[in-house]
Amino acid sequence: MKSRLGYLIIILGWVSFASVLAYEYSHYGFGGLNRFIYPRDFYEFISTLQIAVLPLLFTVIGSIINGRFKLLENLREAEGNYRDLYENAPVGYHSIGADTTVLEVNNTWLQMFGFRREDIVGKVRLIDLVSDKYRESFLSAFQSLKNKGTLENFSYEIRKSDNTYLPVIVNTRAIYNDKGIFLKNQTAVKDNSIPLAYENALKDSAREWRDTFDTMPDGIVLLDKDVIIRKMNKCMVNTLGVSSFKEVIGKKYFEVIYNELEFPADHLIKEVMERLTPISREVFNKRLNRHFLVNITPIFDEQGEIQYFVQTMTDISDIKDREAKLKESRTAFYNILKDVDLAYKELKELQDGLILALAKAVDAKSPWTKNHSELVSRYSVMIGKELGLSVKEIDTLRVAAILHDIGKIGIYDSILYKPGILTIDEYSLIKMHPERGAEIVNHIRQLEGIATIMKYHHERFDGSGYPEGLMGDQIPFFSRIIAVADAYEAMTSDRPYRPVLGKELAMEELNRYAGSQFDPDLVKAFIKSLT
Repeated sequence: MKSRLGYLIIILGWVSFASVLAYEYSHYGFGGLNRFIYPRDFYEFISTLQIAVLPLLFTVIGSIINGRFKLLENLREAEGNYRDLYENAPVGYHSIGADTTVLEVNNTWLQMFGFRREDIVGKVRLIDLVSDKYRESFLSAFQSLKNKGTLENFSYEIRKSDNTYLPVIVNTRAIYNDKGIFLKNQTAVKDNSIPLAYENALKDSAREWRDTFDTMPDGIVLLDKDVIIRKMNKCMVNTLGVSSFKEVIGKKYFEVIYNELEFPADHLIKEVMERLTPISREVFNKRLNRHFLVNITPIFDEQGEIQYFVQTMTDISDIKDREAKLKESRTAFYNILKDVDLAYKELKELQDGLILALAKAVDAKSPWTKNHSELVSRYSVMIGKELGLSVKEIDTLRVAAILHDIGKIGIYDSILYKPGILTIDEYSLIKMHPERGAEIVNHIRQLEGIATIMKYHHERFDGSGYPEGLMGDQIPFFSRIIAVADAYEAMTSDRPYRPVLGKELAMEELNRYAGSQFDPDLVKAFIKSLT
């Protein structure tokens, strides 16, 4: 009704004007109307002007009133929208006074802490809800807010209605009166329980990793590109005969170990720099009178430049204890991977790096298989993309393909790369590598899903493969993909027992054995991706 008042005033003005015209016409005819056009004196001119302006004046007044009501409606609508946004914001909001009495909260805040508005606003001081361990820091921060006007990313705990405490992180600003006296604050309150839980889990994983690193039975040392010692575990400290890691940190590694070995230690590093591949050497420690297996692996940056060297030293003097020591080292290594939390990027990168390092450790055992695992992974991903697999499925396939031959890590090189015909016993050892690889990764929670894939990647489509003779759809789908990629990579690479076949001949071989050794649909998809 109020919004129509302006229009009524406009209509009233014009009706009044029409009434005057009608009156003049009814009493004087057209002659009476002529005085509006040709006034006879100044008085008649003023009178006529007033009558003529009357509807215009009413129109202006009505328009102003209409605009005023429209503005009020817009303001009320905006206030309603703001209130909805405020009450249902993704974070809680509260305001407290100078004595920390709660003055205002939004619905999100009430849901976070389980209170009713009527039980909290104006009746409770926020300081009484703050946990004891944060009370002193809260009061100090609140005083700082009063003085400085803002407070960002302050963490503490607020008691909920069920008497448990919720970790929160807040950003707040102060409101003052005209005299600069603090009146209240306006605070955004965010639930910090999940990030805090991840942070604690990350700290626990890091601590467990350090503990595992220091308790591993093999000596481990991390060197930078200038062969300066950056990190060393306790076993390596004891092997070098120094009192502590602090004694050697920052020193050239071959200067520390020069008198320990039967030949200059820098020869090993120089060999790695020249070959740009991991090396393994048996060395003799003159002081300890014991033999060690030394492994040095270069770590490259994105530009392919060496950034670090990782060296391990395994005591191999007692042949009977060698397997036990390797098993303990492997178990400790698995525990490191098992505790990695994939929600954090740094730990995901660490996992990917360790996976690649494991694969490279197997591939580096022979120049014939250099980059074999990476190429099998690449071909497997090509098949997965051709089949339209999801990103997550392709990632699982990629990791399984990289690690598919990890079970070979425990098989002697003389058997793996024998140029002649294998004996029955040797072939039996070779056939065990899929199950050994599955057993290795099955200990790692994040890799449990790929153990089955790895175990059956040597099954054949017609059921003549190993280890269980599965056939057709009984064979896991990803295992069938890796089987195709593995065979193609082997045929297009040199081996000590036969020359490279080439791309075209390799594709012909895949087609020939489609339906017997390989899934025919996967062979078609792979060849399509290659062409």
